[in-house]
Amino acid sequence: MEQTFAEMNNPMFKAKRILEINPHHELFQRLQSLHEAGKDSQDFKDYCDLLYTQALLIEGILPENPVDFANKIAKLMAK
Repeated sequence: MEQTFAEMNNPMFKAKRILEINPHHELFQRLQSLHEAGKDSQDFKDYCDLLYTQALLIEGILPENPVDFANKIAKLMAK
């Protein structure tokens, strides 16, 4: 619905997005360990942003900054 309004040049409607994470998934465990190491760390912020942007892509919504998204993936892959 939000995408339809945006295509009609009416960005007034902005849906509240909710990301549900499976607490038994290994990714959740990784996020927990990063959070415990420092919730303000850049790694934790990058992981959260990548997870959220990945969920948007699955829904067919393009990232606001595709270059930043690609750079974060490359940085993670290089580790």
